[in-house]
Amino acid sequence: MYKFLIRIILYSIVLYGASLITHSVRFNDISSFILLLLILFIVNLVLRPLLLAVAFPFNILTLGIVSIFVNMLTIIIAKAFVHGAVIEGFWPLAFVSVLIMFVDSVQRKVSRNRVRVEN
Repeated sequence: MYKFLIRIILYSIVLYGASLITHSVRFNDISSFILLLLILFIVNLVLRPLLLAVAFPFNILTLGIVSIFVNMLTIIIAKAFVHGAVIEGFWPLAFVSVLIMFVDSVQRKVSRNRVRVEN
């Protein structure tokens, strides 16, 4: 439960930060922001591992580049459910997906080290 809460908070920081950095990422209101955040969390929790498993051979061939496109696809899927969220263009979408991948990897590394220290 703790990891999920931390991941939601980190996703909110990434999405809000991306909306401040670029004008291509914006939200009509706070409810669309929260809804996109929750749907993105669920899609990344359920669908992303399946997509990564399917794309695994291509991921090996491209040395991990396909992971960025899988993450972009999860953002597109989550954005399709929320009409008040706008991410315009390829590069802002790629920027948000790389930020989310970075935050996920840091969060996993920190939680793995924390478990190791507690044991």
